[in-house]
Amino acid sequence: MAKKIVLLGATGSIGTQALSLLKDNSEYELVGITANKNVDKLVEIVKEFPTIKFVGIVADSKAKALKEALPEVEVLSGKSINLTIIDKADPDVVLNSILGFDGFLPSLHALKKDKILLLANKETLVVGGNFINEVLAQGHGKLIPIDSEHVAVAKCLAEVPQDKKVKELFITASGGALRDYPTKAIGTAPIQAVLAHPTWKMGPKITVDSATMVNKAYEVIEASMLFHYPLKDIKAVINRESLIHGGVVLEDGTSIYEYSPNTMLTPIKYALSLGTEKRHELTEEDKEAVKNLKTEDIDKNRYPMFTFILSLVGKYPSRAAIVVNAVDEEAVNAYLNGEIRFGDVETILRKVSSSVTRDSDNPKELKDVLDLDEKARDAADNIITLYANALKAGNNPSDIVAKPIRDANRKHEEEIKDEVEKKKAKKASRWRNDPKKKALLKEHEAEKAKKEKQGYPRNAKDAVKEKKVYVKRDDKKIDDRKKDVQSFGDYMDKKKDDHQDFGRSGIRGKRPYRNTHEVNTFHKKSDHYDHEKKFNGDHKDRDDRHSKFGGHSFHKSNGGFHSRSNDSYKPSGEFHKSYRTHSEGDNKEKKSYSSKKPSFGHSSFKGGERHSSYRGKSSFGGDKKPSYRGGHFDKARQDKPQGATKKRTFHTGRKNFNRGR
Repeated sequence: MAKKIVLLGATGSIGTQALSLLKDNSEYELVGITANKNVDKLVEIVKEFPTIKFVGIVADSKAKALKEALPEVEVLSGKSINLTIIDKADPDVVLNSILGFDGFLPSLHALKKDKILLLANKETLVVGGNFINEVLAQGHGKLIPIDSEHVAVAKCLAEVPQDKKVKELFITASGGALRDYPTKAIGTAPIQAVLAHPTWKMGPKITVDSATMVNKAYEVIEASMLFHYPLKDIKAVINRESLIHGGVVLEDGTSIYEYSPNTMLTPIKYALSLGTEKRHELTEEDKEAVKNLKTEDIDKNRYPMFTFILSLVGKYPSRAAIVVNAVDEEAVNAYLNGEIRFGDVETILRKVSSSVTRDSDNPKELKDVLDLDEKARDAADNIITLYANALKAGNNPSDIVAKPIRDANRKHEEEIKDEVEKKKAKKASRWRNDPKKKALLKEHEAEKAKKEKQGYPRNAKDAVKEKKVYVKRDDKKIDDRKKDVQSFGDYMDKKKDDHQDFGRSGIRGKRPYRNTHEVNTFHKKSDHYDHEKKFNGDHKDRDDRHSKFGGHSFHKSNGGFHSRSNDSYKPSGEFHKSYRTHSEGDNKEKKSYSSKKPSFGHSSFKGGERHSSYRGKSSFGGDKKPSYRGGHFDKARQDKPQGATKKRTFHTGRKNFNRGR
């Protein structure tokens, strides 16, 4: 018994070729056809196929003429006729060759009605692949592709040995009509050149998409939805002869591909066989031809839209393809009508698709898909109008700075349920993308410049040049500004008459010695210079700044020996460390403090009570005695006087030190 079939889009390129195969095919009975507005062609088809009982036409204005010409059949009209005819004709098979987004809903409707869907409308899977796969997963209907590339891949996958694994899929492209056109002149290519496809005979819209390689990006997405492979595992290459259509590459390097004539009759036959037809058998002539066939990588400079679309869809898989398809349809239609130039198609597609995709939510329901499609078309129409008006006025549209109108009812990012989308929305709203925050940043930079002018250090590195800086070691987070001075052991002071000590990591680069009485100590991990020792080790003399006299150590300052009542003396062999107006020994019992506090404070080391004076000087060993700038600290009361500033103690592993605050 013959299967009843309905042909949607019967007057187009695929529809016409399908009719030529159905004419002599006894396995099918054509019971219904639809078209957009071509009344004459519909009448011819009905006369050729007397089994047709239902005819649908989208243009209501043409319905009356069609009814008068075909009184013996039921004529349907309106935008929903492609859905209605499926319900009325109740076919076994639906062949969908409708062009563009309009083919999506009929495909979904056919599968929900448990029909076998022969799909030539690639937009069905591009914009609604998730919805289609969801219906198929529920056990409704069956889908068989008609695109030559996907038919080739399907045939090759069926022939993969069970003990072999597929590494990647590949499909081919012809390169389009402008594949050899001068790159600099592509933007202003005339319509006649764009529509002159070198290997295929197709409709004008898909021919333009072939020239921009948008069509091939769609087919990669379509292959991902059909065969459930990620986009990264599907490769597209150029075969200028369009004789190799697609195939698979196995993990062992073996390739299986489909070689067949460049005609759509081959994939249509495969679909009408319900997927049972095998690969084209090579003749001796074919085998010789295959030896001379070559493939090329897609040139990203010549075909920027191919990479752009796949990148955008990879980043926003749930909504980007819907937006891209809507914008492309509007832009290509404007180009075919002579409103914009060929290069403007790519410009508009990039601008509008990026903006609308970022500002939209992922579609959760079928209604969301339709709303997003309408939103993208409105945004595209706004830009197209600006470009068209500029061209009419003799201006260059590229000089127009325009952005698509954003949706007034756009949801706030906090209302986005998807956590991934929340993060993306938050990232997109950073100060670099917010003009108001840019103003705050500018104000902040001005304030920093003002402080710098007044003598404040701009950052930690600059502060080193002016005063002692205590830095807390944090291995988890090291500020980029401090990479040159990553770690400071005890403290570092660049002022004259003070000591320098660089701890575990030290500093980068070489620093000259100052002509002061200070003892410079540099430590780079385990390396010590011959003239450098740490404080608690042997101290080599430098320029006789420190000298030993008969078992005692004196500090030599400004050409003479400095001796005061608070100086300390140690037997020979126990070395001293000198700090401005006092020196101190290694033993706990031998330590002294200046009776008069110097301007920069003083520190005590190794035992006893620890006292830290103002300006945040360091203190090592012993008990901590906190002090406050401008007041005294009472341990019993545990409070501080008015105006005093508390010091904090930091731990760096080996040593503790106070930091003024």
